[in-house]
Amino acid sequence: MRGKLLLTGLLAGCLVVIWPGESLATIVHGAPEGLYTHQLGHLLFLGAMLYIWWVTRHRPRKSWHFIRMSFLLFALWNLDTFLVHVLDALIPRSQYVGLAKDWSLRFQANGLFDLVSYAGKQDHLLSVPAAVCLYYGLRLLRHEKVREGKS
Repeated sequence: MRGKLLLTGLLAGCLVVIWPGESLATIVHGAPEGLYTHQLGHLLFLGAMLYIWWVTRHRPRKSWHFIRMSFLLFALWNLDTFLVHVLDALIPRSQYVGLAKDWSLRFQANGLFDLVSYAGKQDHLLSVPAAVCLYYGLRLLRHEKVREGKS
């Protein structure tokens, strides 16, 4: 059963790579309501991460150290993306050359403000480590609970 599931997953992955369709990963929010609700979502997620980090501050296990680190990294990610959305609203569209639909859209930085905005868009440097910390912490927590059950 496990082999069939693995084979099915590999075949599906190969189909995605071999037969790509239109990429719908970029979401354009309608102005201004879409951006407002999106920004509100970032603020709520940020608040939730800080709250759960605070509530779990007395957990002494090593697993909780990694889980709590993921909460802080996700909070930083939300703060970063919130600020980048604000900066994007301030950058004139004339600094973008090309078309988004054919992947030729390029950003032209004209100063420190633009470079800070561009650096902030590297949010994967926060979100990926956050996800890895959460995974590793949950994995450790599971192993700790299994060890407790056997003792």
